[in-house]
Amino acid sequence: MVTALPISERALAAFCRARGIRRLAMFGSVLKGTARPGSDIDLLVEFESGRTPGLLGLADMNTRGRGDLDSDRMLLLAVIRALEVVGDAAARVSPEPRASLPGVPWQAIVGMRNRLIHGYFDVDTEVVWTATQVELPALIEELCSALGRAS
Repeated sequence: MVTALPISERALAAFCRARGIRRLAMFGSVLKGTARPGSDIDLLVEFESGRTPGLLGLADMNTRGRGDLDSDRMLLLAVIRALEVVGDAAARVSPEPRASLPGVPWQAIVGMRNRLIHGYFDVDTEVVWTATQVELPALIEELCSALGRAS
């Protein structure tokens, strides 16, 4: 069982300040003391106003080019995983909120997730690039608008 995280409080505070993180909370097995080696660390992050990075910023896609998806396997896998999570979240949205946002292509988002999860070695990096550069920013804009937030 894992009992402590190997990071100093001072280093964690500096990390948060540098990234505009106002509040960082932990939940799940690490917090409960039931984590095992290999367990995920579950975090809830609250950013300072105006400092919230988008998914592309978190994946460092705003400084990358199209060729990076072909040359950097770890980047490609990270972006695919992020898109899978978006699709999984979309699949869990109930019918009422879906109906209130007809501009969101719910089925296409879930369908992409399914294709990425089950496509294994047949992922089209051009489709992934388009999703991160065109479709995802539009989705973020639409959802932020619906929530009354700036994107």
